[in-house]
Amino acid sequence: MTAAVITTTRPAIRTVAGELGICLAVVAGVLLWMGPSLYRQDLVFLAATYALVALGMYLPFVLAGSLSMAYSAYAAIGAYAVAYLSVDRGLSPWWGWLAGALVAGAVALVLAISTRKLSGFYLAAVTLLFAIAFEHWLGDAATITGGASGISGIPVPSLFGWDPPRYAQVVAAVVFV
Repeated sequence: MTAAVITTTRPAIRTVAGELGICLAVVAGVLLWMGPSLYRQDLVFLAATYALVALGMYLPFVLAGSLSMAYSAYAAIGAYAVAYLSVDRGLSPWWGWLAGALVAGAVALVLAISTRKLSGFYLAAVTLLFAIAFEHWLGDAATITGGASGISGIPVPSLFGWDPPRYAQVVAAVVFV
């Protein structure tokens, strides 16, 4: 019986090592393709942002079987918290990230509690309606959100006084994903 356990765990280890190798190869390929081009860096940074939102949708769907379509609203809440606190209030973007995560988490908790008995199509429909309503509210709250142009001039977060260059920020985003 011990031999059966060993033989069933070896393929799993090989699979994890293979997947890690493929992941590292893809990351290296993306970083080599990106190079010093600012346009490509922006593309990769945007892809990393969308990848995080996609992972936020994918993991609960796979682990819990619930499909929530409100992740765009949660991402927007976090992004606007960073922008509002760092541009309009003059705080560090680190504080904006912390506050954005807390506010987005609180909104997600309220929506989760209010939809806890829904599943399937109804959960997807209600959370999609919440995302659409939030997007509409963003247009109406132009004094806070900047309207269609958004909030610009967000400072780069510094690490103990060091401002990381654009390339390092993109590499950190890709590695984080």
